[in-house]
Amino acid sequence: MLDMINFSWLKKYSCIDDDFANNMQKYKHKFTPLNYEEIVAQEERMGRRFPEELREFYIQIGYGAFGINTRLCLDLVLPPEDVVDSIMEEGVFEDNDIIDDIDLKSKMIFFDAGDNTYLCLDLSKEDCEGRCPVVYATVNKCVCLAKSLEDFAKKIDEKSSYYTYLW
Repeated sequence: MLDMINFSWLKKYSCIDDDFANNMQKYKHKFTPLNYEEIVAQEERMGRRFPEELREFYIQIGYGAFGINTRLCLDLVLPPEDVVDSIMEEGVFEDNDIIDDIDLKSKMIFFDAGDNTYLCLDLSKEDCEGRCPVVYATVNKCVCLAKSLEDFAKKIDEKSSYYTYLW
């Protein structure tokens, strides 16, 4: 199962901050690598594992921003700590009324588009390989933006903020 989830094509954008600061123009995206222990610590805090595809993204790539030199939106894959904060309504999510519009039992916030706009993984539609559709969800609607995180990453790699025209 795990060898089928492959984000290696994004690995060239996963870097340490010093390299990024000195070579910003060479990066299309900017991801910060994570160590395995950081991911596991947040899973323990949350009381369950991340969906397999998000977990693999964290292990293989880390977290960070797409389209750093061309973006119209924040386009940030949240770090594991922020994902868990959203579930537990802690940190910046403690008094965030926007997340009250998202069903956190079936959706997992993983992406910050900016301006209090979050994209989610639809946990209720997770497939047998651990892939979940990427959705924009509110109380009144749920718009599927990509069939999986991998599909979403490929689309946003092609065109920064492609998803903003879909809802």
